[in-house]
Amino acid sequence: MNLLRPAQYTDWTKADLISRINVLEAKSSSSSSTPALPKYPYSSHPRQKIALKFCYSGWLYGGLAYQNERTPLPTVEQTLFDALVKTRLVDPEGGFEGCAWDRCGRTDRGVSAAGQVVSLWVRSAVTDRRVKKKKRPVASEPEPGPASDENESTSLAKDGLPGVDEFDFGPPPPADSSSSSEDESDLQQELPYVTLLNRVLPSSIRVIAWAPVSPSFSARFRCRYRHYKYFFSAKHLSIPLMREAASYLVGKHDFRNLCKVDAAKQIVSFKRRIHRADIVPVPEEIGAGGTIWVFNLIGSAFLYHQVRHIMAVLLLVGAGLEKPLIMKQLMHVCAPPTPHRHFNQDEDDGPSSEEDDTLREEDGFTPLRNKPEYQMADGLPLMLWDCAYPDADLSWRRDPRPPSTRVPIVYDEVPQSTESLPSSSHGCVVLSGDNIPELPNLLSSLIQRNQIETALNAHFLYAAHLSGLYKEPPTFQPVLEDEPKETVKVPDPQAQTMNVPVGGGSTFRASFYVPVMKKKRLNTVEEINGRWAKGKGARRIAKGKPDEGEELDGTGE
Repeated sequence: MNLLRPAQYTDWTKADLISRINVLEAKSSSSSSTPALPKYPYSSHPRQKIALKFCYSGWLYGGLAYQNERTPLPTVEQTLFDALVKTRLVDPEGGFEGCAWDRCGRTDRGVSAAGQVVSLWVRSAVTDRRVKKKKRPVASEPEPGPASDENESTSLAKDGLPGVDEFDFGPPPPADSSSSSEDESDLQQELPYVTLLNRVLPSSIRVIAWAPVSPSFSARFRCRYRHYKYFFSAKHLSIPLMREAASYLVGKHDFRNLCKVDAAKQIVSFKRRIHRADIVPVPEEIGAGGTIWVFNLIGSAFLYHQVRHIMAVLLLVGAGLEKPLIMKQLMHVCAPPTPHRHFNQDEDDGPSSEEDDTLREEDGFTPLRNKPEYQMADGLPLMLWDCAYPDADLSWRRDPRPPSTRVPIVYDEVPQSTESLPSSSHGCVVLSGDNIPELPNLLSSLIQRNQIETALNAHFLYAAHLSGLYKEPPTFQPVLEDEPKETVKVPDPQAQTMNVPVGGGSTFRASFYVPVMKKKRLNTVEEINGRWAKGKGARRIAKGKPDEGEELDGTGE
């Protein structure tokens, strides 16, 4: 009898099966007799509030935010919180509220981030901490949040708002050592948060840096602006036309026709200010080979799916299916007087009395109160690139690298084996300069693996072409007249369909295209909010449930 092949139980005799059961029960009883570790004394350890900067591959998760109900895929926050619990940095009994968890930007399912930020209270190794306040500059610095129209241009020029510059893809400039908010001795004694978390996190989530912050710091409300990037292939697209359409986004506009209305938030103001919108090629040294371009969008706040709706329109413009002025048309809104606020109202990022510069009668646009029903762009290429804060609030840092240090590692359960740990001892593991996994090395390995997968997929396509059985799908590039037709048809009778790009390498094929302004119109914002308030909203109030209190895309995509 071969006990290493349990899949053949149907061929076993009764005696063999009984013998196998006895073996399994003996293993079960021996493992259950292992004593559990005592509850960790969190209250006896000092705590400090920190900010964590981390990146993640959004396509592997069901969104960023923790969900009360079960999700088909794990969320990024739940995975990160589990890592904090496993390393005993937060008390699991307190949950997210117990550590004052606060995120900067909420990203939807499939959306990635390179500079996401959360703030929370964690366990500290420094008992006598003396945080030195960073001296503010002599010139008055505007408070974070919505900037007024009078001081915005000065603030942006003084702070050097990053958008499309040499640091978009490369590392940021080295921080001034004099700006550290802690003594060097405290740094050497502090827990290596980055190393601890990255040891237990999956490779799809990497903590980049951490920073001590004040007890009143909020990762969400102290953020001055958010920078999104959307990557796309420029094949068969007109970059000049896309750039022209993107240029109309800069400034303060009403984006109700370039977002998805979330009735549960009861948002009544859809004006947001965009600081920078541009399209540039991804440098070849990044690994894209010069074929990938990126759309940069920087603003203080964003609406639900705003970036993906904007990108959908840009792709249609690049394909020649829409004129660049369609972007101005969608922002030309004749909004009625602000209705009574039902629930949580998002903050507008400027005086409501300011006239939107898209509302000029000489442009000849028809005011658009009902959003046309068009498909938003795919979420896979979207990335939250950066969340920016005042310099006086935090100073990012990596873990110090002493020659050798003993870091206490406490597990939720007794490890089955310590063979995978270097030089382990009871409750501790030695981290030396040789065995600390460097973040750039780990990320570089992931890039190389993806490059190999890309080469494999390219050879699959090449093999299909060599067979002589397939030909490249049509790439019809229409040029619209000044007045858009009801539909745009394929001019070539032999090309039965055309490809309409939706981002992420995806297209939908159609024999004709209906221009955005000729598509079916959705209900107005007032109708959507009113229906929800009378229905589900009223039932929530009757049950005593509070409103959700957070705009999804006001802090993320």
